Amino acid sequence: MEFADVLLISKTDLVEQSELDRLVAILKTLSTQARIIPIANGKVNADDVLNTRLFNFERAQQAPGWLKEMRGEHVPETEEYGIGSFSYVARRPFHPEKFYTFLHSAKNYGKNTITP
Repeated sequence: MEFADVLLISKTDLVEQSELDRLVAILKTLSTQARIIPIANGKVNADDVLNTRLFNFERAQQAPGWLKEMRGEHVPETEEYGIGSFSYVARRPFHPEKFYTFLHSAKNYGKNTITP
């Protein structure tokens, strides 16, 4: 949201007006320069989101997140929250029942890693 010039709030037809007003107020405090557009049923005017010419590079350069990144002070979310991923590739797929049993066995319960 830090660099957002346009924020769309979808599904506004599913909430009370008071809830929508509260959300708009919160978004205005988080992103003071953004144009906030409530939409219903996914209907949005293309001119409201394309070629708006709202982006201001000089203003973006002064944003706190940008400055932290440029000074090397930003901690990536992967490090901050311990987020990781891996890809397992094999010629033969896992046997679904054996894999399910492995994942749900008492010996592996509570572990957050899988080791061979």
